[in-house]
Amino acid sequence: GGYTTPSVAAETTKVVWHPSGDFVAFTDRATKHSTELYVYSLLDGKPSKIDFRDYVMNALGRVDATEIGLHCVSTPVSWEGDRLTVRLYFSVDRPDSGRHFYESAVTFQLYHDRSSTPRLQLLSVSPPKNPNE
Repeated sequence: GGYTTPSVAAETTKVVWHPSGDFVAFTDRATKHSTELYVYSLLDGKPSKIDFRDYVMNALGRVDATEIGLHCVSTPVSWEGDRLTVRLYFSVDRPDSGRHFYESAVTFQLYHDRSSTPRLQLLSVSPPKNPNE
């Protein structure tokens, strides 16, 4: 991990495996208040990172913001077939009203076959809501 020690990372990292066992989504703590999502292909025994669109900026735009306040935590929830669901929790600082917290559900579609490089397409980002409401 980038921020934590290996023993702490082993306790705090969330990992979800694709039903085939050929893909894995996991988080790594980037800072004290944030985690980042990674998705890897393990085809032919070789790990290969799969890039995807910036879903955090998508969620920020939905609350009329352009940057994270302090918190940004992504947690992979599950694979349902080739669909990956991720929970996004983040904060935004507003000059007039302070820090606001939001939560969104993010869905990706995995496309893979033996003749092409696996890719993830961002399908949806739910409207961010205050998790305490």
